[in-house]
Amino acid sequence: MTRSGGQSAGRRSFGYIRPLSSGRFQASYQGPDGQRRLADLPFETRKAADDWLSEQRIAIDAGTWRSPDRADEPFGDYAVRWLGSRTDLKASTVSLYKRLLSCHLLPTLADVVLKDFTPEIIGSWQAHLEGTTGATARAQAYRLARTIFNAAVGEGVIKVNPCVVVGGGVTSARSRTPATVGEVEVIAEAMPDRYRFLIRMAAWSGLSRGELFDLRRGSFLALGGSAVVTVSSVAVSVDDTYVVDRPTSVVGSRTVHLPKHLIEPLEEHLAEFVGKDDDALVFCTRTGKRVTSSHLSKVFAQAARQAGRGDLRFRDLRDTGASLAARGGATTEELMNRLGHTSSRAARAYRRSVDQRDKAIAETLDAAYLAGRDTSDAPNQPGDQP
Repeated sequence: MTRSGGQSAGRRSFGYIRPLSSGRFQASYQGPDGQRRLADLPFETRKAADDWLSEQRIAIDAGTWRSPDRADEPFGDYAVRWLGSRTDLKASTVSLYKRLLSCHLLPTLADVVLKDFTPEIIGSWQAHLEGTTGATARAQAYRLARTIFNAAVGEGVIKVNPCVVVGGGVTSARSRTPATVGEVEVIAEAMPDRYRFLIRMAAWSGLSRGELFDLRRGSFLALGGSAVVTVSSVAVSVDDTYVVDRPTSVVGSRTVHLPKHLIEPLEEHLAEFVGKDDDALVFCTRTGKRVTSSHLSKVFAQAARQAGRGDLRFRDLRDTGASLAARGGATTEELMNRLGHTSSRAARAYRRSVDQRDKAIAETLDAAYLAGRDTSDAPNQPGDQP
């Protein structure tokens, strides 16, 4: 077959190169989607056209080829690729996003192409979730969808984000009354021996579960007259295993003063359940491993029911110390420091005389503990007669 100027078109094992009357070359190929794809502009040489076709073939073979019409890409393909590209996310966040995609986004939205999304489609999806999903998971799923579409907008794939449902990503946190001093003691005594001090630390230290589960023997200082614990890492539960990471906030790495009533049970716990090495885990199984999240949830739920507080989760324990510290006069900034929370304002406050005030907060908690132990409103201890 002959073209003008006596030049001939060339069919190859992959793609097609056609010489033009201008002396340049046009290249095309059939993509995995079955559509014929032309290069945006003609090439000055046949070799340049050939190189471009080779690049497309390599991308197809490697599975990295993307349609030039990216707005025609199904949401599911884009979302999975987006998550795979987010190397900045923590393992726990990746695990959460995978679960949200699998359970709440992809079953309904996977096959809808990006350019076809409208606020009405997102609204219908949200309405569907209301009948099948809890409020927290529904809000999390919406926020993830909004984030993915924001990425698509940022890449120029689509022009506007269809996630405009008012309040779609907001959920009202369930209000739980903090456990009383007596209830904390009942829960602690109902736990297996090696986890009793874990309950007391969770309630009175202000540390999160992740921080508690990466504490080492060497994390505790100045045992005797007073005690402090240094927080420098967290063990985050991901699919019932733990990934150790740095604290997520500026004030996450911190030193926390412990109420004096914790010192004796701390020393007993270290002597009975913790290895002698400074790096030995403080809270672990008999084999020295971290207790799994599922096992902790199970034994805690049983213990909480004995205290008449089946509504409590392990993470709710530190509300006890935080609420009592607030009643004792701790400021918002001081509480945020003790709990490892942060904002720009709180971070600035953290730099101003925090250590002395945290010691005072610990003393306040001691007073609250002693007062709580003297009240008669605590549930009966296991084995007590009504």
